[in-house]
Amino acid sequence: HVIFKIDNKEEMEMFDLKNQLINKKIILDPFVDGNISDKWINEGLIWLMHARSVIPNNPKNIKGRHPDGTVGRGVQYPFIKPLPGQYHTEWDGSKLIHWKEVIKKMLKYHFENNSPLECISTEFIPATDYGEGNTYSLFDNAVACANWIRKEMNIYI
Repeated sequence: HVIFKIDNKEEMEMFDLKNQLINKKIILDPFVDGNISDKWINEGLIWLMHARSVIPNNPKNIKGRHPDGTVGRGVQYPFIKPLPGQYHTEWDGSKLIHWKEVIKKMLKYHFENNSPLECISTEFIPATDYGEGNTYSLFDNAVACANWIRKEMNIYI
């Protein structure tokens, strides 16, 4: 949930991140030294990693609506290219670079340190803030994501 907040004005207002970012109290970008993901990883705080792909300023899930009528926050981005009409926005796999960087750093830390990481979940879910209303395969995305993680893990095994 860190990556999709990058450059996302609404999320920054919702969680008062704007002031924290301006005052350099928090850095979201995993390519910038001192970022929050690195801090959490290097402090050994990650024991469960939900590897559900997302991009900076992830598109809102306009296909999913909350009971009050608001659209989903958009906390899930397909890992593999959806077929035409399966996703509400044009897909660009290169935008996954920030998310992939965090996953790679977590794997590196895990294999080079006494990491508390016990589980990696690649579940893609149909909830309103995630994939509701879209028709891309949640299963195929989870499998592709797991295969990519396995490939990345093989660097260290």
